[in-house]
Formats: sequence, C-alpha cells, structure tokens
Amino acid sequence: MELTSKQFNKLATKKELKKEVSKLATKEELKKEIKNLATKEELKKEVSKLATKEELKKEIKNLATKEELKKEIKNLEEKMDQKFDAAFDMFASKEDLKELEKRVASKKDINRLFILMDSIVGKHQEIGAERAVNIGAHDRIEEDITKTNKRVTIVEKKLEAVHVSA
Repeated sequence: MELTSKQFNKLATKKELKKEVSKLATKEELKKEIKNLATKEELKKEVSKLATKEELKKEIKNLATKEELKKEIKNLEEKMDQKFDAAFDMFASKEDLKELEKRVASKKDINRLFILMDSIVGKHQEIGAERAVNIGAHDRIEEDITKTNKRVTIVEKKLEAVHVSA
C-alpha cells in the first residue's frame, strides 16, 4: 500500500513519537499502580456493604410523600402562627400603654409626694426633739417631787414628834 503525500504529511516524526512515548508509563510504574488496585475480595467486601434494590425500595417506602410533607409543613405553619400570636399578645398595645399612663403617677406627682414626705419627716424629727425635751423636763419634775416628798415626810415626822411630846 502506497501513501499519498497528504497521508505521508500526517505521519508523526521520530521526535514527536519520542515525545509521545515518554508520556507512557514504565513497567515499574504500572506494577506500582496495579499493587494499589483493590483485589476481588476487597471489591466483594465493599459491594456487600451496599444496599440491595429491595433494601432501597423498603427505605423509599418509609420516606414521606409530597402530600405528607405538605401536610406537615401546614401543621408547622399553624403552630408557628399560634406561637407568634401568643408572643404578640404578651406585648402591650397602644391602648394598654395609654391606660397604664393614666394610672401611673407622673414625675410631677412623685415630686409632690417627695416634698410631702420631707415635710412629714421634718415634723417627725421636731416631735422627736420635743419629746426628748419633755422627757427631760418630766424626769426633773419627778426628781423634784421625790425630793419634796422626802422632805414632807421628814417634816411630818418632826411635827408628829412635836405633837406627841406636847
């Protein structure tokens, strides 16, 4: 068979062939690679770990259908709505805040209370001071009365002694 010039030009040169051959693996490299490959026993062991068609079919039967998932999503949405409603019910509305504002004392009211309390405390302190003064006076008067009673008793005894001797 003879080659045409076109066919001949398509053939590789020695240099190109050497370059392509240098890319190929050597026997030693191939032996190394073969050693890294799995044996039949290892492959069988790995394959035995995989699920069979029947096992997969069983598992698929246990999975939820689209309808079941949609139903579950709807139930979850309803539960979330209920929880959000309950959470929002805990917050005060504008009307609640206005009602509370009416019932709570204002800063002005609180200041008036403080002023009133200050005057009551002042009066209490005055009364306490007056009481201390009165107690002191009472104690002095009581002491004077006791001394006077002793003197009167002495005088009475002297008078009685004078009357008895007369």
